[in-house]
Amino acid sequence: SMLLGGAKMVLESTSAGNGQDFNVAAGTLAYTSARTALFTMAQLEVFGIKLQDTLFTSQQTTHIHLNADFIVDMAGVRLQDSGISPATSFRADATAPVLLTYLLNL
Repeated sequence: SMLLGGAKMVLESTSAGNGQDFNVAAGTLAYTSARTALFTMAQLEVFGIKLQDTLFTSQQTTHIHLNADFIVDMAGVRLQDSGISPATSFRADATAPVLLTYLLNL
């Protein structure tokens, strides 16, 4: 598990960066090959995204921005800032909310 300080990975609702955004703060990074890495967000991060009403609701509202500090190689070379990149595919969330507890005040 890792913590991302600052705005290293920002999820954006528009390609111009002028809509809703979400700074991802924690997750797990695993390298699957020499050129591919898989980042899995912490569960609280996923819940935070679901609270946004115009972020990640369609392919048109799904963008990512990785800044230069997101990945640093073994020689200390930083990843080039990616700018805001659109999603190449999108699958809608099919998990319905579940009521876990409630308080009844009589």
